[in-house]
Amino acid sequence: MSEDENVLDKTDELKKKGRKPKTNNYFDEVEENAVREYLTATTMDEKNRIYNNYLKIPLDKMISSIIRRYKLYRKDMNFEEIHVDTHSFLMTKIDKFKPAKEKKAYSYFGTICKNYLMGQIMKDQKEMNRKISYEDISTSLENDEEFAYYIENDGLDREKVIHYFLIKLEYFIKNENLNEEQVTELLKGNKVDTMQFKPTSLFNIYYMFSKNFSEKVPPMISTGKGRTTCAYFLPDNKHYVYGSTHLGGEECPPAPLRKNGRYVWPIYDSYDIFVSDLEGNIVNQLTNEKGYDAEATVSPKGDKIVFTSTRSGDLELYTMNIDGSDVKQITDELGYDGGAFFSPDGTKLIFRSSRPKSDEEIKAYKDLLSQGLVEPTEMELYICNSDGSDLRKLTDLGNANWSPFFHPSGKKILFSSNFEAERGFPFNLYMIDLDGKNLKRITHGETFDAFPVFSNDGKWLAFSSNRNNGGGRDTNLFIAEWQE
Repeated sequence: MSEDENVLDKTDELKKKGRKPKTNNYFDEVEENAVREYLTATTMDEKNRIYNNYLKIPLDKMISSIIRRYKLYRKDMNFEEIHVDTHSFLMTKIDKFKPAKEKKAYSYFGTICKNYLMGQIMKDQKEMNRKISYEDISTSLENDEEFAYYIENDGLDREKVIHYFLIKLEYFIKNENLNEEQVTELLKGNKVDTMQFKPTSLFNIYYMFSKNFSEKVPPMISTGKGRTTCAYFLPDNKHYVYGSTHLGGEECPPAPLRKNGRYVWPIYDSYDIFVSDLEGNIVNQLTNEKGYDAEATVSPKGDKIVFTSTRSGDLELYTMNIDGSDVKQITDELGYDGGAFFSPDGTKLIFRSSRPKSDEEIKAYKDLLSQGLVEPTEMELYICNSDGSDLRKLTDLGNANWSPFFHPSGKKILFSSNFEAERGFPFNLYMIDLDGKNLKRITHGETFDAFPVFSNDGKWLAFSSNRNNGGGRDTNLFIAEWQE
């Protein structure tokens, strides 16, 4: 009998005596030891015995839990089939597991399971998109006011028009790299009678179908390891930058929300900034300095990135070229400077800052920062040129004023604040001129509205909110038509 078999027998004996081994998610000590025994087994009979007796059931429970927890399913999914397929895939990866004191099997299998299931959902969704039926398009077009108008007034052949759009839509779906200007050119070449649609028509029709897929699960495009934050598209719309701690460990680091009764944010020194493609493949690591590097956003021209770093010993703003070169420090005053965005012309930066002034405030800030924490309950907005010059305080409202974003005109700032709240809540959206005047409240909710971002044409506003969730604190994305 091998040493590993002895371990399994001992843990089984513990169970018989009512002394349950320590549990780690889907695996306890028995299953952890079973994985190690499986890896050292020399015959398939022995491997099958270990799998059937120790691994099959916990893996099944893990798969079921992950599917439901992350909603990696559709109504038409066969759970039995997906379990079998996922089991098979996981077991093909077991030989790559490297047992180590700091690395647990449950974490290894859990990460692979999530990535596999998300990949399957994404693949199935692409196939579903390709199967948009003629009938679906017909129904949606009949309900489209613009379509009905042209059909009625121009006497066009309905079936010809629908056929035309079906061809164009299929072409668009298969060529996702098309931008709006290219699609506009396609529409200008319309040969179906004399009909001329607006440039946005094709997009409107496409999104009419997209939003019908209520079970669509967005694919995970980060590594699935560590913690990630602050993703931002590069101008090519094929890559994005984001912050991640995955190089510091596969486990998601803990997120303390309170420290001695105070609300805090963790500032992990394992954060670095990466560039990834839309398939989740990391193509470049932009930072490798010791300390926190995150909160990256990109200039409109795509030549510069602004980010927050602790490389100086404090939380300051820095800029760098799009490839990570030519790093320059932008701010140098004690306090947390973060969440920066460029103006539409790239000449200015807007950001949030908590800058302690009194000896007591300075001590409290430094004490928290030494523990990798920051207290974001007192923040104001600051604006400066993109090189850090002409720095000035934009708001002086009290409480937390943060997540600022430039209006497309470049003349106003939209931001989130709780300065009117008596107990720190709710957060609503506000707008203010660049000179700090004409403060205007935009949302009037009783929950949490933050992270406003305008579309490039200024017609749409996307933001995060706790609204419409039954009173819970789950945060979802919302989009609203912007009206001046």
